Amino acid sequence: MRAKKILTLGGTGFIGQEVLRTLVEQSYSATCLIHQTALPDDLHGKVELVHGSLERLPLAGEHFESATAIVHLARIARSTRFGRWLAARKSARANQKLIHLLWQPMHPPLLVLVAGTLAYGDGHDQIITENTPLHPVSYARYYARGEAPLVEAIVQKKIKGIILRPAWVYGTGSWFRQFYLLPMQKLQIVPLYGNGKNWMTLIHVKDCARMIVHLLERGQPGETYNLFAGNAIRQEQLAEQLASITGLPIQKISLTQVEKRFGKLAAEAFSISQIIQSRHQSLLEEIPLLFPDLTRGLANVVLPFLAQKKAST
Repeated sequence: MRAKKILTLGGTGFIGQEVLRTLVEQSYSATCLIHQTALPDDLHGKVELVHGSLERLPLAGEHFESATAIVHLARIARSTRFGRWLAARKSARANQKLIHLLWQPMHPPLLVLVAGTLAYGDGHDQIITENTPLHPVSYARYYARGEAPLVEAIVQKKIKGIILRPAWVYGTGSWFRQFYLLPMQKLQIVPLYGNGKNWMTLIHVKDCARMIVHLLERGQPGETYNLFAGNAIRQEQLAEQLASITGLPIQKISLTQVEKRFGKLAAEAFSISQIIQSRHQSLLEEIPLLFPDLTRGLANVVLPFLAQKKAST
């Protein structure tokens, strides 16, 4: 089955933009729900826009019923503890509404929920697969509450859907920009958070998007798929690779400093270990990755970013 018309919720976000680009490149008909963030210039005229939000889904009409698949990356985000708790409740209600909408069509679209591996919690030195029980940590404590109705409905096959859990997705936006690109550009250092012994499993944002689009066709309803590229590395190894690419020195930053600057959830995220693998490895290997080698992938992100910033000063 080839999903021809794809509706994307959260398509203007870090991963969502790359999903839209991949859909366009692969000749899908892409529609994006637009709320506050505008679509990037390179996607103008290539993606159909529908104005609304996760809380106010304008999906009961033609855009919902004509979609073959819905890629769900949308989250209601807040910055305070109470705000995150409230956002989780609102997300759960909105996702429950989406479930009811998916029950209505005679031929409902496939729902592709893009969640995250932080929901598995701290794996220490143990391998994490899709069979690992969920124990959300850091930001996932709140996101998982909002996603819970969809996760339950998909796993129990109350709706036709799959769950995708990307590992640490790196690119020019999101966490990688805040915690690595900007310190390298502004402070001329490669940060090492905490003792650096924690395991991290990474994937380039372009490869993450390619996996998401591939699984629109090949994913089996009711299943969960972990998305990653290559083997896990320790955070200190990530810092060493970045230092080798840029020629910048590594500087240790304590988790106490991280907590003071970015909050407790960020410090917790950099303290846990996750060695992500998949029991669907043969299926994931069908996807030709652009950056299976982490060093090449990091260079693809870091060097143009630093060169662009240098040229603009």
